[in-house]
Amino acid sequence: MTKQKKFLIHIGYGKTGSTAIQSALAKKQNLLRQYDIDYPSHPSFKDAKNNFITSGNGSLLLEKLNSQKFKKTLTLFSREQLFRELVEQPEALRLILDKAEKENVQIEFICYVRDFFEHCFSAWGQDVKRGYKKKFDEYLMHYDDLKYLSTWIKNSKKEKFKLRIYNYANYKSNIVAHFFKSNFSISSDEHKFELNNIKKINRSLTASELEIQRLLNDRVGQTKFSIADIFAVRAPNLSANRPYLSKESYDRAVLKFKNDLEDVNKFIKDTESIKFTAYKDFVDPESQKQVDKFSFDSDQLSAIAEFLSLQISDSNFTTQDAERLLLVSKKHERGHPISYEQEIFLLQLSKKVFPGAAHIDDKINVLLEKIKNS
Repeated sequence: MTKQKKFLIHIGYGKTGSTAIQSALAKKQNLLRQYDIDYPSHPSFKDAKNNFITSGNGSLLLEKLNSQKFKKTLTLFSREQLFRELVEQPEALRLILDKAEKENVQIEFICYVRDFFEHCFSAWGQDVKRGYKKKFDEYLMHYDDLKYLSTWIKNSKKEKFKLRIYNYANYKSNIVAHFFKSNFSISSDEHKFELNNIKKINRSLTASELEIQRLLNDRVGQTKFSIADIFAVRAPNLSANRPYLSKESYDRAVLKFKNDLEDVNKFIKDTESIKFTAYKDFVDPESQKQVDKFSFDSDQLSAIAEFLSLQISDSNFTTQDAERLLLVSKKHERGHPISYEQEIFLLQLSKKVFPGAAHIDDKINVLLEKIKNS
């Protein structure tokens, strides 16, 4: 009897090693095919193989679902944004489930979660990198990932699809190895899938780095160059420390989210359950002693100097850019559609202002693929 094919979708959530997993999958794509596993190609794979931050190949499920074929025993997609997108767009989830039924493939979702306060802090830091202005204790009270997770659990029961949930804390020392072992039948050949010289990807910022980024967000707005990216390049091996958090803010958060946490944990195995880390174990003693004092080492100071010099000396907008922008404006004014090339030019202008924006790269790659296929 032929074994039913499997359709596996990795949905995140954010800050649980998704970038490292996607980089490994892109690097081992050809080897995976030898084991009858398909990780469908995406324009972002070139960057993923070079350890840059990407969004995986999951956008194919939103943009090119009908063209997806299930020729291998297992077909895999990964995109942490799907954790939110498929809740906010239930019609998209419906189309994916219908596609699986039509193709007679077993669909399964995999989600890594994190303990409450650790994930709040990591997610806040990521949002600060993207322009968020408020302090951690304010962000904490608006955390909503538990509600999204609750919706996923309800949908899995209603639609009868398998949802596997793992706590990142149990596997963070080698999240890639856990992902491969728990999803692929490769136990006898594990050595072939080992990755050497793994580069740390998308490191979290220190409390001091986050504070200078947050103040820039608040007082300057979005800058042409990302100081967070420069910190990551100039001081790649620093470990993140946590900012000040009062016991009152901690207790307020526990009280607000206790019921939500208990509800999702009813579905999750005890060994993978989400926890409230004890206050004394979560807070950084140094941050608690020095509420408004921040320090930088020589590498960090070098990064700050580089950021300032870039902001001061490079307008990054040329006369040629202005002329091309004028042509696009006139074309639009006359009611003529703009070309893929001109769309790419406009996105590239956006990249000059938001150099660390991976979603802009994704859109450019989609347009390049359209040009290639036209």
